[in-house]
Formats: sequence, structure tokens, C-alpha cells
Amino acid sequence: MTLRPATPKDERRLWCWRNHPSARAASVQSDLIPWETHRKWFRTHSHHIWIIMQGRVACGVIREEDCHQVSIFIDPRFRGRGVSAAALIQFGQPGLLACIRSDNSASQRAFVGAGYKRLEGQWLWYRKQ
Repeated sequence: MTLRPATPKDERRLWCWRNHPSARAASVQSDLIPWETHRKWFRTHSHHIWIIMQGRVACGVIREEDCHQVSIFIDPRFRGRGVSAAALIQFGQPGLLACIRSDNSASQRAFVGAGYKRLEGQWLWYRKQ
């Protein structure tokens, strides 16, 4: 598995992955994102976006926002294969944060498996150690 920087060619793929019903159900922000909103965000973003590759196949995306918060979502065809944890292990440095829904046990397991520790509070926050 490798990570590569996102390019304009990935714009529609990211939008489709993000708006997939299962991705929306697991996201903190679960609203459907209109295409024009996504295009504006993608083209003017201040995020670091990486495409998760298995060989020559794109299977997910991981990004770090300016506030050192990491977000990940995986193509539904690749879920349940350990892709998230493997990508999270490769990505970033200690101190990154993740906010995970309390009902998203798959993401919780992936982040813990990648070395994140749960922080206390109402939301499930994890920090990379």
C-alpha cells in the first residue's frame, strides 16, 4: 500500500466516495455534499489530501486539516480489509487528532490499531502517539 498526493483527476472520485451512503453514515458531517460545493472545496482547500493506493488501484483517501485533524474514508469495495489501519500507520506524525462517531466501531478499531489513543470527553477523540 502506498499514498500519493491527490490530483484534479481525483476530484470526482473523492466526491463519490464521500457521498456514498455508508461513508455518510460513518461521518461526523453526514450531509450529502453537492457537486459544486465539493468542487469549490477541492480547488481551494487548505488540506493535505492523499490517495490510498493498493498497487495501481485507488482505494481510499486520507487527509490532514490545518488543525492537525486526520480524516479517512475508504472505497466501499475495500472496506473490511485493513486498508484504514495500514494507511493511518503510514500517514502523519505524532499529535494528529481524529474525531470518530461513537457508533463507528470500525474506524475506532482502525485508529487504535494505528497507534492512536482515545482522549476523554463527549466525542471520541484519538491522538496519534
